[in-house]
Order: sequence, then structure tokens, then C-alpha cells
Amino acid sequence: MEVDDEEVFHRNSFIYYRACPVVAAVGAAGGWSIIKNSSGIKVYERAVPPDLMEYMGVTAIDAKMEVIGEVLRDVPNFNKWQADCFGAQVEKKFDKNTMVIYMVLNPPLIEGRDIVLKNKTVYDWDNSKALITFAATDEVKIPVQKKRTRVTVMKGSYDMEYLGRSRTKFVYKLLVDPAGTFPRNGLFSNERISIQHAEDLKKIGRRREICQSLRKELKKKQISKKGREMRSM
Repeated sequence: MEVDDEEVFHRNSFIYYRACPVVAAVGAAGGWSIIKNSSGIKVYERAVPPDLMEYMGVTAIDAKMEVIGEVLRDVPNFNKWQADCFGAQVEKKFDKNTMVIYMVLNPPLIEGRDIVLKNKTVYDWDNSKALITFAATDEVKIPVQKKRTRVTVMKGSYDMEYLGRSRTKFVYKLLVDPAGTFPRNGLFSNERISIQHAEDLKKIGRRREICQSLRKELKKKQISKKGREMRSM
């Protein structure tokens, strides 16, 4: 059965999973340290035992929450806005809010990576919030290709909150072991990946062609839903 976007998620569960919504308190809560503050984006990091770093980007995007949500559901077009993404596709769809996706990454100068992720989306329309979580999974078996390294440790979230009619607070978290052998600083660092990803996400609001296309699609869905409701009366 398909889960409706307007399904209300229980407040206690939502608060448990949310990713530090108050920017001013982020540094004090959970051991986060700020490493970047420019162009409307704040990026934080913290150490995660035994030897990984977790990153969080906080920004505001000039687009509606539901439009950003549709961009993050539009898996085949990830390569149009995600740095290093060569291609992505849905491998298994449980409902429109839960799916397993396969991504191929071609970072500069090093061997390509691929990853199998399970994405889950929850909208809390009553409180004008949404949460998308993702994590590496072996739920769908995909053979590793030659000259590619499989990333098996990755988890994170996109946490959205309504700020205005066409403005959304956006908190992005990422914990990943990129696997393989390469220098973990400068061009190849998770810090660089996280900052670039936050910048890419902020550009969503300025990608007029993406937003216009998704607004039309959302309008069609709303008209279709209204028609079904009228026919059932």
C-alpha cells in the first residue's frame, strides 16, 4: 500500500530522528564544530569512533519544501545537480516514500565508487517538516563492476522545515567511509564532498528548469487527487 505524503508522523518519533534543528545550538549539542560559514551555508564536523568524521550542512533553500522533496525523489536526474554523480537509478520501490537506489560516482583522479542506498521519506505536514534518511544496504544484490569500489558504510539525512512560501530550512548530515585507498584530505576528503553537496543542494532553488518541471508535476498530482475525491463522492 502506498504511503500518502500527508500521513502524520508521530511527534515523539520525529523528534528522536531530527538532526539538530536550531543552528545556534548545533555546536554545543553533540560535539559539532563549525568548519565553514560562507555563502549562506554552515558546515560542521564531529569525530565518530573509531576513525570516521561526520559532517552536517545547514542552509536555507529558496524553494518550497515539497519541490525539494520531489528533487530528492527524482533519482534518474541526480547527476544533473550532485557533484561526482555519474548516474543513479531506482532498483526497488516499496512505495513512493521508500526505495532502494543504486548510484555510480566518478570522483576526479581516483577509481570510481558505487553504492546501494535505502531511502525513506516522512512528511509531517501538521508541523511543516520533512525528514529523508538514507543508509547503505545489501537488501538488493548488485554485483561490483570492474574498476569500481563499493561503498558499504554510509548513512545520513535531509531534514527540512518550512520557513516561508518558497523558502525551506535544510539540514544535511553525512557519515561515510569512502572505501578504497586515497588521501583523505584536500580534493578527496569527505569534508570537500559534504561542502560541495551542501552547495549543490542550495542551488536547487535556482535551477529554474527543475523547479518549474516539478511544480507542473505536483500540480498534475493535485488535480488528479482532487478528481478521484470528487468521483468518490
